[in-house]
Amino acid sequence: MQITKQGKQAVASLDFAQEIGNLLAELRADGVPDELGIAVTVCLIGWVLTGHCINCLPKTDEEWTALAIFCDSHAAEIDEVGGACLAVVCQNDYVQ
Repeated sequence: MQITKQGKQAVASLDFAQEIGNLLAELRADGVPDELGIAVTVCLIGWVLTGHCINCLPKTDEEWTALAIFCDSHAAEIDEVGGACLAVVCQNDYVQ
């Protein structure tokens, strides 16, 4: 897995920020601990950064393992993108 230009553009989009905001709001409404919400967000950012669709998550154990390895080895990039994404989410009140 590697970061793609398409993935960078997708993660930087307002649509992606809205989707993350909606997801975080749903998780919070369902009583999911913030730590788990953060972990889910990190995985989604990593998945989309590699050019995958946010709505087509990994299906096999191998894909999940590859994603975990990718997220671990690209933590700085994901953190940077995640911070920017969450700033957009907060600025636009996507999380309630």
